[in-house]
Amino acid sequence: MKKETEEIIDWIKKQMSLAKDCRPVWGENHKAYNKDFEAAVAFLDSFPEIEKRLCLGGYIRDFNGTPCCHGDRVTFFYGNNESTHGILIWNTDKKRFMIALTESAEKTFDMTVINRFYKI
Repeated sequence: MKKETEEIIDWIKKQMSLAKDCRPVWGENHKAYNKDFEAAVAFLDSFPEIEKRLCLGGYIRDFNGTPCCHGDRVTFFYGNNESTHGILIWNTDKKRFMIALTESAEKTFDMTVINRFYKI
């Protein structure tokens, strides 16, 4: 992640903390604010992982619409509806997702020969 992005995220968290410290405590509203605050911080903290995934092709939806990304284990169907298990990988040379049978990606299937796939 770029240094500038990290600095902006840190600044946003500081502003949120200041707002939290400066607001009055209102019973149940205090609990709701703390819950929202924690969710917002968790979201901001997830940016490095999101950026990493985006650099590896982002997300692709399986046959059910479930978002999948590089490294996810999948069941896929090809040819005469033969099913097998594999790993969704981002091929940086070809700039597309493929499915590998093993971690070493010795045998891969191009998405053009895949009938459908599901995240496991």
